Amino acid sequence: MNTVKQDSIINIRIASMLDGLQIHGHKIYEHPTDYDTAIHNHPFYKEMKKRMFEIAKERLDFNSRMMEYGAGTGNLTAVMACLPFKYFLVTEPDDICLRYLQEKLGSNPRLTFDKRDITNFSTEDPFDVIVSCAVDHHVHPSKKTRYLEIIRSQLKSGGLFIAGEELLNPFDDENSRIRALYDYHGTIIRMAIEEGHFDTAQSEAMALMNGIDEFDEFKIPTSVYFDNIEKAGLELQDPEKIGPDDGQEHGVYVVVAKRP
Repeated sequence: MNTVKQDSIINIRIASMLDGLQIHGHKIYEHPTDYDTAIHNHPFYKEMKKRMFEIAKERLDFNSRMMEYGAGTGNLTAVMACLPFKYFLVTEPDDICLRYLQEKLGSNPRLTFDKRDITNFSTEDPFDVIVSCAVDHHVHPSKKTRYLEIIRSQLKSGGLFIAGEELLNPFDDENSRIRALYDYHGTIIRMAIEEGHFDTAQSEAMALMNGIDEFDEFKIPTSVYFDNIEKAGLELQDPEKIGPDDGQEHGVYVVVAKRP
């Protein structure tokens, strides 16, 4: 098929999906099974999770303590559960997701589940590794630095924070913010459609609309995220962009930061 014609068809499908979203809210969150499949088929999440696993594996042993915050439906949790550790605390603030998470992975006696919001985290013995997957963009801008400070406080000296996150191109006003959202999510939607993962495309379309409305979606540029990490007193290691390979800053990143 002619490339221009194919791009036009894909853009029409994107527009159709966006036009069909009549209410606010990431509706797929109400159906964790569907969301779990959609996020699993994201073009770059499998590689992201694999890289996070590799980095954590270098640091952990059977005496280690690990935490995941904002585990959602446990897509990353299932991967990290294969690592060596003494204690793995898995936290999720949403009741629906937490129930699904426990049903999915609750039979694993090595995992400890708890309902907690990272922005109001209680004191714990420090952890060797803390991981998160696509959580920062759900944290309101007014709390972003504070939650990273909490992450720092929960790490042992020399401990690692390993995050998989979706970050945007630079923006400096509302119009460029919306353009940055369209640039990133449009790329992922097109790739998902091309790969036949229409559930992933629909999920990304919902995330795009939520981001525009700032309804539980607050994605930020790469430079702002990296600055927030350093402001929180963490030492940023070399961030790795997983994709897309399109010459732009936006994309899925694996970010590692160390507590001094």
